[in-house]
Amino acid sequence: MNLTRFLKNYAVIILLLLGIGIRIHYFIYDPRPILQADAYGYFNIGAGITKNNMLPVFISNFRMPLYPFIIYSVVHPKDPLDPTRYYPSFPGDKNILLFQTFCGLGTLILTILILKQLHSSVWSMYISVFLVATETSMLYFEHSIMPDAFATLLLTLFGYLMLKTVKKYSLSLSRISFFISVMLFLTKPIFMLLPLFFWVLIPVIQRAKKTILTSFISILLYVFIVLGYSIGNTVIHGYHGINHTSDINMLGRIMQFNLPIEAGKNEQFIYNKLTEYKNLSLPSNPYRFLEWADYSIWSNPQRLTELQLFSKNILKDNFLSYIYKAIPDVITSLSKTDLRFSEYIAPGKTGDALWPLHFFYTLGSIFKYSSFLLFLFFPVHVLYWIISTRKKEKNQTRTNLNIVVSAIPLYMAVMVGIGSYDSFGRLTIPAIPLTIISSVIAMEWAVRGIKNFVGKKHNVFIEK
Repeated sequence: MNLTRFLKNYAVIILLLLGIGIRIHYFIYDPRPILQADAYGYFNIGAGITKNNMLPVFISNFRMPLYPFIIYSVVHPKDPLDPTRYYPSFPGDKNILLFQTFCGLGTLILTILILKQLHSSVWSMYISVFLVATETSMLYFEHSIMPDAFATLLLTLFGYLMLKTVKKYSLSLSRISFFISVMLFLTKPIFMLLPLFFWVLIPVIQRAKKTILTSFISILLYVFIVLGYSIGNTVIHGYHGINHTSDINMLGRIMQFNLPIEAGKNEQFIYNKLTEYKNLSLPSNPYRFLEWADYSIWSNPQRLTELQLFSKNILKDNFLSYIYKAIPDVITSLSKTDLRFSEYIAPGKTGDALWPLHFFYTLGSIFKYSSFLLFLFFPVHVLYWIISTRKKEKNQTRTNLNIVVSAIPLYMAVMVGIGSYDSFGRLTIPAIPLTIISSVIAMEWAVRGIKNFVGKKHNVFIEK
């Protein structure tokens, strides 16, 4: 049996076992959750939702509610729980690790299913699943009290459902996709616009009347839910929006890009404090600035409203400059690596038993640079789709699938690059599986295109 046939028959099982084995190894040698600074906030909101049925907690102006609700339900403590008080372990911590580990394994299985939908070559599947199975950033956040592992599972599932829908539309798929879209929104606000993009894209790609009505209804219902959440924030917390994270990120960008702040003069407190802060040459970190300006700002609705108006007015006045300065981060955000895992597994930290995982960390970090290809891969396929549509060509399935699978990582690149000021490696973690799949396919596409170009064939970069 030659190597290709062996991989075709057994690669999926081998790679699944590899992913399971790495997680078991990690769990045995470090069976504790990693408590980030946000952990108590998640538990506090989760407690308010599950134990007190508090709507003001569910509609929060600081955290989206789904992940806090799930992890608190998983732990289900009998008494009020402050995980920082029990550090390094607390009641129910193993339940969280098991839940998030299963999220990671679910993501790995979805990766395989997506590659089957794409009819990928044996080698593309082997490389993609190997990289997802050994992706150390995902592994690290499966052990962290953070929503990234859960968000990765949801986003990968959303990508799988979109591919299935493009291949063959069905009402049941549409309903499931809508449900997952709402879950994504309630997990992280960065996903808010993603379903809207696809509900417009799918009818355009499929050119079928039956998808137009379903997409229109989905958009209406989804917008109603998002607006309802925003209105709830206005009524309960006096905040006009989804949560304050976006305002703080905008402030971070204003400080980072050193944008003129004269447009924010009407919000005198923030304006005067930021002017003074800049004159002191203190770090350009919005959280450090806000704590320096007014440590009680997190419980002061008036100050938070001033921050929102201040940031919006400045960005409105400097919009083109802001976008221009953010473009490099859009292009590079998918190639960034979260450094915390590298520090976590360094010899002498967690222990020598985990430091060999550094090999997988290095390999994944190097491979991420292939994501630059997506900024060529996606527009070329869109252009080819437009040309094929004008020529009324019918066999566009491969092109459609390539557009869909690469659109999600690029959406994340744009939203993270423009909407955030830091931590690009962590914020793009939910898109890692689809980024890896798209990058491997793009590399295969580029190699095939180069070979065909040398052979002087036509349509060299497109496989129908």
